[in-house]
Amino acid sequence: MNLASETDLKKHVLKKLSSKPGEVREIKFFASWCQECKSHLSNLSRSRNHTSTILVALWDKKKNAESVLSYFGLKSACYIDENQLIAKYFKVKKVPFSVNLPNKG
Repeated sequence: MNLASETDLKKHVLKKLSSKPGEVREIKFFASWCQECKSHLSNLSRSRNHTSTILVALWDKKKNAESVLSYFGLKSACYIDENQLIAKYFKVKKVPFSVNLPNKG
């Protein structure tokens, strides 16, 4: 899903985080061209709890991000952060980057 405005950020990502406390445990920022990111995604694909992770593609094209996720068989929610709204919100400066969320559930 492409995020083009702060309204999209609040409507989709932050709402999902607040509506499923305890279910979403981590946000992972990645780029399809980043080799270290691919290593992290490979590890995530072998994890049983990868569906509790939200993936955010930064500085990337939608088709490239989707291709990488498909390659690793990841079914996690993925956002294409076109305007770096999520990255700014979480103060992301580079990829890979992860945000661990507190367990509220």
